[in-house]
Amino acid sequence: MPKLGFGQSSSWEKEAKWLKEVADSRSLPKILQDRSNLLNDPSKRKRGLIGDSFLPSVKNNILELAKNFAFHKCEENSSLTQADVFFVVCSMLHELRAKKGDGGLQQSMNSHALLDPGNFDRFNDSVLQAALLRSATSSELAYNTHGLASRRMAGLIQRLIDRRADPEGEALPEFLLAIVTRRMTLAQPELEKLAEALEAVSKGDEYLATFQLSLSQMLGGD
Repeated sequence: MPKLGFGQSSSWEKEAKWLKEVADSRSLPKILQDRSNLLNDPSKRKRGLIGDSFLPSVKNNILELAKNFAFHKCEENSSLTQADVFFVVCSMLHELRAKKGDGGLQQSMNSHALLDPGNFDRFNDSVLQAALLRSATSSELAYNTHGLASRRMAGLIQRLIDRRADPEGEALPEFLLAIVTRRMTLAQPELEKLAEALEAVSKGDEYLATFQLSLSQMLGGD
Protein backbone atom coordinates (compact mmCIF):
# COMPACT_ATOMS: atom_id res chain seq x y z
CA MET A 1 0.00 0.00 0.00
CA PRO A 2 1.30 3.52 -0.74
CA LYS A 3 2.48 5.37 2.33
CA LEU A 4 0.78 8.57 3.42
CA GLY A 5 2.87 11.71 3.37
CA PHE A 6 4.22 13.22 6.58
CA GLY A 7 1.42 14.62 8.72
CA GLN A 8 -1.36 13.24 6.52
CA SER A 9 -4.25 11.25 7.93
CA SER A 10 -6.14 8.44 6.27
CA SER A 11 -9.73 8.98 5.16
CA TRP A 12 -10.87 6.88 8.15
CA GLU A 13 -8.89 9.00 10.61
CA LYS A 14 -10.44 12.12 9.09
CA GLU A 15 -13.86 10.50 9.26
CA ALA A 16 -13.39 9.66 12.94
CA LYS A 17 -12.22 13.22 13.66
CA TRP A 18 -15.26 14.69 11.88
CA LEU A 19 -17.62 12.40 13.78
CA LYS A 20 -16.06 13.46 17.08
CA GLU A 21 -16.39 17.14 16.19
CA VAL A 22 -20.05 16.64 15.31
CA ALA A 23 -20.70 14.63 18.49
CA ASP A 24 -19.10 17.37 20.60
CA SER A 25 -21.68 19.89 19.39
CA ARG A 26 -24.84 17.79 18.90
CA SER A 27 -26.16 14.26 19.04
CA LEU A 28 -25.19 11.92 16.25
CA PRO A 29 -27.96 10.03 14.42
CA LYS A 30 -27.87 6.30 15.09
CA ILE A 31 -26.21 5.46 11.75
CA LEU A 32 -23.30 7.77 12.48
CA GLN A 33 -23.14 6.84 16.17
CA ASP A 34 -22.77 3.21 15.14
CA ARG A 35 -20.11 4.26 12.66
CA SER A 36 -18.20 6.19 15.35
CA ASN A 37 -18.34 3.18 17.66
CA LEU A 38 -17.04 1.00 14.85
CA LEU A 39 -14.10 3.26 14.05
CA ASN A 40 -13.16 3.47 17.73
CA ASP A 41 -13.43 -0.28 18.32
CA PRO A 42 -9.94 -1.45 19.45
CA SER A 43 -10.41 -4.83 17.76
CA LYS A 44 -10.67 -3.10 14.39
CA ARG A 45 -7.07 -1.95 14.72
CA LYS A 46 -6.02 -5.60 14.57
CA ARG A 47 -8.29 -7.00 11.86
CA GLY A 48 -9.26 -3.85 9.95
CA LEU A 49 -12.50 -2.81 8.26
CA ILE A 50 -13.27 -5.72 5.96
CA GLY A 51 -16.92 -5.51 4.92
CA ASP A 52 -17.60 -2.14 6.52
CA SER A 53 -14.86 0.02 5.03
CA PHE A 54 -17.38 2.53 3.69
CA LEU A 55 -20.40 4.42 4.99
CA PRO A 56 -23.79 2.78 4.50
CA SER A 57 -26.32 4.20 2.05
CA VAL A 58 -28.99 6.75 2.97
CA LYS A 59 -31.30 3.77 3.58
CA ASN A 60 -28.65 2.29 5.91
CA ASN A 61 -27.77 -0.52 3.51
CA ILE A 62 -24.22 -1.89 3.37
CA LEU A 63 -22.63 -1.04 0.03
CA GLU A 64 -22.38 -4.21 -2.04
CA LEU A 65 -20.82 -4.96 -5.40
CA ALA A 66 -23.12 -5.31 -8.36
CA LYS A 67 -22.93 -8.60 -10.25
CA ASN A 68 -21.57 -6.74 -13.28
CA PHE A 69 -18.68 -5.21 -11.31
CA ALA A 70 -16.13 -3.85 -13.81
CA PHE A 71 -13.02 -5.63 -12.49
CA HIS A 72 -14.35 -8.93 -11.24
CA LYS A 73 -17.18 -11.30 -12.11
CA CYS A 74 -19.24 -11.36 -8.95
CA GLU A 75 -21.19 -14.50 -8.26
CA GLU A 76 -24.15 -14.44 -5.90
CA ASN A 77 -21.98 -15.72 -3.04
CA SER A 78 -18.83 -13.82 -3.98
CA SER A 79 -16.28 -13.46 -1.19
CA LEU A 80 -14.91 -10.18 -2.58
CA THR A 81 -15.08 -7.59 0.22
CA GLN A 82 -15.09 -3.81 0.36
CA ALA A 83 -11.51 -3.98 1.62
CA ASP A 84 -10.51 -6.06 -1.41
CA VAL A 85 -11.95 -3.46 -3.78
CA PHE A 86 -10.22 -0.65 -1.91
CA PHE A 87 -6.89 -2.47 -2.20
CA VAL A 88 -7.32 -3.01 -5.96
CA VAL A 89 -8.32 0.62 -6.62
CA CYS A 90 -5.59 1.99 -4.36
CA SER A 91 -3.01 -0.09 -6.22
CA MET A 92 -4.26 1.14 -9.58
CA LEU A 93 -4.07 4.79 -8.56
CA HIS A 94 -0.65 4.27 -7.02
CA GLU A 95 0.58 2.87 -10.33
CA LEU A 96 -0.82 5.90 -12.16
CA ARG A 97 1.02 8.21 -9.76
CA ALA A 98 4.29 6.61 -10.85
CA LYS A 99 3.43 6.83 -14.54
CA LYS A 100 5.21 9.54 -16.50
CA GLY A 101 3.61 11.51 -19.30
CA ASP A 102 -0.03 11.65 -20.37
CA GLY A 103 -2.54 9.57 -18.47
CA GLY A 104 -0.63 9.61 -15.19
CA LEU A 105 -1.37 11.25 -11.85
CA GLN A 106 2.04 12.71 -11.18
CA GLN A 107 2.04 16.07 -9.42
CA SER A 108 4.73 18.65 -10.08
CA MET A 109 5.54 22.32 -9.63
CA ASN A 110 4.16 23.00 -13.11
CA SER A 111 1.17 20.65 -13.30
CA HIS A 112 -1.70 19.49 -11.13
CA ALA A 113 -3.30 16.13 -11.90
CA LEU A 114 -6.94 15.56 -10.97
CA LEU A 115 -8.94 12.36 -10.91
CA ASP A 116 -11.35 12.91 -13.80
CA PRO A 117 -14.94 13.20 -12.50
CA GLY A 118 -15.93 11.07 -15.47
CA ASN A 119 -14.44 8.06 -13.68
CA PHE A 120 -17.36 8.14 -11.27
CA ASP A 121 -19.78 8.05 -14.22
CA ARG A 122 -18.00 5.22 -16.00
CA PHE A 123 -17.59 3.17 -12.84
CA ASN A 124 -20.91 3.80 -11.13
CA ASP A 125 -20.88 0.81 -8.79
CA SER A 126 -21.27 2.28 -5.28
CA VAL A 127 -18.43 0.23 -3.77
CA LEU A 128 -16.08 1.22 -6.58
CA GLN A 129 -17.03 4.89 -6.25
CA ALA A 130 -16.37 4.75 -2.51
CA ALA A 131 -13.03 3.03 -3.08
CA LEU A 132 -12.00 5.72 -5.59
CA LEU A 133 -12.89 8.46 -3.13
CA ARG A 134 -11.02 6.80 -0.27
CA SER A 135 -7.97 5.95 -2.41
CA ALA A 136 -7.51 9.37 -4.01
CA THR A 137 -5.41 12.07 -2.38
CA SER A 138 -6.83 15.48 -1.51
CA SER A 139 -4.86 17.07 -4.36
CA GLU A 140 -6.38 14.58 -6.83
CA LEU A 141 -9.85 15.62 -5.63
CA ALA A 142 -9.14 19.38 -5.58
CA TYR A 143 -11.78 20.26 -8.16
CA ASN A 144 -11.89 23.87 -6.98
CA THR A 145 -8.74 24.37 -9.07
CA HIS A 146 -10.57 23.62 -12.32
CA GLY A 147 -13.93 25.22 -13.04
CA LEU A 148 -15.25 22.61 -15.47
CA ALA A 149 -14.19 19.69 -13.28
CA SER A 150 -15.87 21.31 -10.27
CA ARG A 151 -19.13 21.74 -12.17
CA ARG A 152 -19.02 18.17 -13.48
CA MET A 153 -18.43 16.70 -10.04
CA ALA A 154 -21.17 18.86 -8.53
CA GLY A 155 -23.54 17.69 -11.26
CA LEU A 156 -22.72 14.07 -10.47
CA ILE A 157 -23.35 14.60 -6.75
CA GLN A 158 -26.64 16.34 -7.56
CA ARG A 159 -27.72 13.24 -9.50
CA LEU A 160 -26.81 11.09 -6.51
CA ILE A 161 -28.93 13.33 -4.28
CA ASP A 162 -31.85 12.95 -6.68
CA ARG A 163 -31.40 9.15 -6.76
CA ARG A 164 -30.36 8.71 -3.13
CA ALA A 165 -32.94 5.95 -2.54
CA ASP A 166 -31.88 3.97 -5.62
CA PRO A 167 -28.88 1.65 -6.06
CA GLU A 168 -27.24 4.29 -8.28
CA GLY A 169 -27.20 6.75 -5.36
CA GLU A 170 -25.98 4.50 -2.57
CA ALA A 171 -22.51 6.06 -2.41
CA LEU A 172 -23.92 9.57 -1.77
CA PRO A 173 -22.80 9.60 1.92
CA GLU A 174 -19.23 8.82 0.82
CA PHE A 175 -19.21 11.83 -1.53
CA LEU A 176 -20.63 14.07 1.20
CA LEU A 177 -18.08 12.75 3.68
CA ALA A 178 -15.25 13.56 1.26
CA ILE A 179 -16.54 17.15 1.10
CA VAL A 180 -17.12 17.77 4.82
CA THR A 181 -13.73 16.27 5.74
CA ARG A 182 -12.19 18.48 3.03
CA ARG A 183 -10.67 15.58 1.14
CA MET A 184 -12.64 16.77 -1.88
CA THR A 185 -12.89 20.48 -2.64
CA LEU A 186 -15.33 22.15 -5.01
CA ALA A 187 -15.66 25.78 -6.08
CA GLN A 188 -17.82 27.97 -3.82
CA PRO A 189 -20.77 28.31 -6.26
CA GLU A 190 -21.05 24.54 -6.61
CA LEU A 191 -20.85 24.01 -2.85
CA GLU A 192 -23.62 26.53 -2.30
CA LYS A 193 -25.90 24.82 -4.84
CA LEU A 194 -25.24 21.41 -3.30
CA ALA A 195 -25.96 22.79 0.18
CA GLU A 196 -29.32 24.09 -1.04
CA ALA A 197 -30.16 20.79 -2.75
CA LEU A 198 -29.18 18.82 0.34
CA GLU A 199 -31.21 21.06 2.64
CA ALA A 200 -34.29 20.48 0.50
CA VAL A 201 -34.11 16.69 0.89
CA SER A 202 -32.69 16.33 4.41
CA LYS A 203 -35.76 17.37 6.38
CA GLY A 204 -36.73 14.38 8.48
CA ASP A 205 -33.52 12.54 7.59
CA GLU A 206 -31.01 12.92 10.42
CA TYR A 207 -28.28 11.14 8.47
CA LEU A 208 -28.33 13.58 5.54
CA ALA A 209 -29.09 16.52 7.83
CA THR A 210 -25.78 15.97 9.65
CA PHE A 211 -23.84 16.36 6.41
CA GLN A 212 -25.99 19.33 5.40
CA LEU A 213 -25.29 21.16 8.66
CA SER A 214 -21.53 20.56 8.38
CA LEU A 215 -21.58 21.79 4.79
CA SER A 216 -23.55 24.86 5.83
CA GLN A 217 -20.98 25.60 8.54
CA MET A 218 -18.18 25.24 5.99
CA LEU A 219 -19.90 27.93 3.91
CA GLY A 220 -20.24 30.23 6.89
CA GLY A 221 -23.88 29.53 7.68
CA ASP A 222 -25.43 29.00 11.08
